[in-house]
Amino acid sequence: MCVVCSCVRTVRDRVSADASSLRARQAGPATTDTRKAGPAAVDSRRSWARTVAWVLAVGLILHRTFVLPLQGERTDDFSRVYEALSRFLGGEAVYTEYLGDATPHYLYSPGATVILSPIAAVSGDTEVARFWFVCINAVGVIAGLAWLWRRARLSFTGWLFPLALAGVFLTESVTNTLRFSNINGVLSALLAVVLVGVAGPPRGRGDGDGAVARPGRRGRRGRDGDGVARGPSRATGGGVARQALPGVALGLLILVKPFFAVLLLLPLLRRRFLLLGAAVAVPVVANVVGYLLLPDADAYRSTLMPYLRIVRSYANASIAGLGAAHGWPAVLVVGLRVVVAVGVVVGMWTVTARLWHRSFAWACAMSTILLSGTFVVATLGQQYYSLFLIPAVFTLRAAPRLFGGVTGAAGLLLVLSHNAVGSVGPVPLTGEVMTCIGWTLVVAAPVVAAVRDRRRQPARGAARARGRADAEGAVADRADAAPAPAVPGRRPVAGRRPVREGSRPDSRSRGRHRAGRGPAGTTGDLGELGDLGGLGGRGGRADRGRPAVQG
Repeated sequence: MCVVCSCVRTVRDRVSADASSLRARQAGPATTDTRKAGPAAVDSRRSWARTVAWVLAVGLILHRTFVLPLQGERTDDFSRVYEALSRFLGGEAVYTEYLGDATPHYLYSPGATVILSPIAAVSGDTEVARFWFVCINAVGVIAGLAWLWRRARLSFTGWLFPLALAGVFLTESVTNTLRFSNINGVLSALLAVVLVGVAGPPRGRGDGDGAVARPGRRGRRGRDGDGVARGPSRATGGGVARQALPGVALGLLILVKPFFAVLLLLPLLRRRFLLLGAAVAVPVVANVVGYLLLPDADAYRSTLMPYLRIVRSYANASIAGLGAAHGWPAVLVVGLRVVVAVGVVVGMWTVTARLWHRSFAWACAMSTILLSGTFVVATLGQQYYSLFLIPAVFTLRAAPRLFGGVTGAAGLLLVLSHNAVGSVGPVPLTGEVMTCIGWTLVVAAPVVAAVRDRRRQPARGAARARGRADAEGAVADRADAAPAPAVPGRRPVAGRRPVREGSRPDSRSRGRHRAGRGPAGTTGDLGELGDLGGLGGRGGRADRGRPAVQG
């Protein structure tokens, strides 16, 4: 409430200040300098926009964090997690739930149980622990967006960042993440750390921020405009700390949500081997420790892992889940999954061909395609997983048509909005169906953009060829219309174009000048005119120092 009151006071002060300035202008002289008033008016409008955007962002953050999780009936993802972690801290068996009902279950691995155990140590009261857990996830969403914003070299002082915050907290993903009290907000911050670590530090003007770097154009020290080496074999990725921290973050992501393992392809392609090693080592070490500490660690392998392979027919937006819910044939389900997998491969190739030299945009686009394809093809895909696709927005400046075209924009709109429509005839347009369509469109967006550009390429090439031909013709016409006047006092030589007044002789004449064998009448010809070193050529060594003789 204090933050809301401060925002209200800010708006009130702004209104009073603008009213005072208006009265001062009305009481002053009638003649004003519009050139001086213009920038002031623009600054005032920007200040107003920034204030309104921050008020909107703060109001939405407070509502989604402190009001919505406490209202009405909701899916409770936190209580089972808290109870299981409390049993672990008390030395009791963890995997004791009945898995036959539709309520949320504790499905984390032994290693994730060890990592998440501080959640139960926060408080002995479930509701108090839930409150702090929701707050931490809200901070994680803000921190993840701010970290990506900083790496994209965007300004925090304008109205765009608070407007982006408001838009993120309006999405279905963030709303249900905080309402259901799950851990996706913290995971979004870890994902931002991973993407920035894979991209490496910005070293130039065009690394993912939409500036001027062009693939293939070499900059200082044999590098491109963004400071990234030209090709996978020469990428370095910074020092040890810059790779170790993102590697640990990626390892934690894989430990908590195993579908993040597809992101191991990013450091592998960029040859960030230290990052890759840390990402593999963290879940391995944590699970070894968990198997040593949990009293019923074998129950995870014998009970939980077979359950995770079962396709769930409720709250599942993947192709397999929709097939189980609507009775699709197995051949159709397998065929659709294969088509989407092929689309993921083609999309990865397209993104790599376009954005390899813009490492940050490449990392954001690749993670979006890989995660979208995983959600569609895997056995479980939940709509609030779309929170991890928000980095796709940071590719719009570097490649506007990649996810900014009709296909990509429609896909992102479907997966990030509250999209349950109902039924249109025999087709049930539920949230799961619309989310699956949106993920598929996100996967198809790079392929559609590549096909569209390939169709436009012949027309663009013909236009460029016509432009070059017109430019060359104009240059030739100007050269023919204005012939160069000959230099007075010089004889025209047969087979040689006249020399313009004040121009330098061509390279062949300069070679003869230095050798003292220039054409008669133009340079020092030792057989006819003697030493003409002062006219344009040099005589021999014995003739230096004599006065020049003009012919």
